[in-house]
Parts: sequence; C-alpha cells; structure tokens
Amino acid sequence: EPHLLNSPSAAMDQVLVALLAMTRCAMSLTEGAVRAFVKQDHSTDAQLQEQEDTIDRAQHDIMDYLVKLLHRNLTEAQSAVIPAFMHCVNDVERIGDRAMNVVQLISRADNAAQKFSTSSLHETLEIGAKLQETGNMLIQALSRNDQEHIEKALRRCGEIKALTARFEAKHEARLNFQDCNLENGMIYVELLSNLERIAAHLANLAERAHLMLNHHVKFDSEAE
Repeated sequence: EPHLLNSPSAAMDQVLVALLAMTRCAMSLTEGAVRAFVKQDHSTDAQLQEQEDTIDRAQHDIMDYLVKLLHRNLTEAQSAVIPAFMHCVNDVERIGDRAMNVVQLISRADNAAQKFSTSSLHETLEIGAKLQETGNMLIQALSRNDQEHIEKALRRCGEIKALTARFEAKHEARLNFQDCNLENGMIYVELLSNLERIAAHLANLAERAHLMLNHHVKFDSEAE
C-alpha cells in the first residue's frame, strides 16, 4: 500500500502509478485467460487466480488510500479527481473478474460433447490480441499524458465492441449450418460478452483520463 505523501499532487501521482500497475496485472490476467481458453489448458489456473487476488488487494489498498486523501487539504480540482480514480480502480477490478469468468468457462468447455471450431478459436485470439494492444496503448498513454493515444485507445475499444458483435453474428451462421453445437454456442457467446465488457472497462478508463490527469502530474521513473 502506498504511503501518504505531504504533497497531495505527488500523492495522486502515486495513485496513478498504482492504478497503472493494477491495470497491467489485469491485462496480463486477461491475456493468460484467453490463451488458457483457446488451449483448453488448466495448468495456469493457480497462477491466474493469484493474479486475480493481487488485483483485489490492489483495489482495496488504492481505495483505502483515496479515502485517506479525501481528508487532506485538497484543492477543488484535486478533490474532483478522486471519484474518477475510484471509478477507474473499480473498472480495473472488473476486468479481473471478467477474465476469471473466461477461465471458468474452460471447465464448461471440457464437458462439452464437441470441440470448438477453429474459426471460433481464431476469433477469440484476434479479440484477445486487440485487447492487449489497446490496453498497452492506454497504459502508456496515461503514463505520458498522451491525449492523442488515449483517444486512439478509446476508438479501439469501440472497434473491439463492433468486432465481438460481428463474431457473434458469424457464430449464429455456424449454428445454422450446424458447424457448432448449441452447448458450445452458449459458452462462446458468454466468452464474447466477457471480452466485450473488458473493452468497455478500458473505455471507461480512457473516458475518465482527462479527469485523472487534469491536476498537476509530475511523472518519475516509476511511471515508465
């Protein structure tokens, strides 16, 4: 847990560094969950659960720190930024939850009578790769207060949402042509829903970026 600093601005810099570290962990968990689902691999279950636990602890620590900051002598702008940080911390925690939902779908897929189609697995990997690219872009943009790339990451989140909708339509076509059975179809729709929600939580971070960054932020090597 970060320690309270004398300067509220420096304290908020520290919150941002902690939030970005939490986001990196959440995106790593997402990447691992997608990879495990595609491979139908349980060997990383414990490692992924450990990452989820790390994210939950980070949420608790950062929220506790923000509550303590509320009792400091803050400027109006600094006070206004704290709710934005709180919302973003909760969004990142929800990314972890969604990633673990994907992990839990593996066990359901184990019991399915039919394997997933090659098309559906390629689609899953494509969305997973776009999520990683977008998440990494957003983390870097936030660490550098790069508004152009924050906006670009936000647009990418919209593209991922459109992509999941397109893949769901393709999945319905596979069902109609009986290239996919109903049980696997239900699992795949849940998978797409969880990945789309991860993109939505990233979009929430991008949309609140100006609120988090509108106080004086001085970055040091920790934010790199």
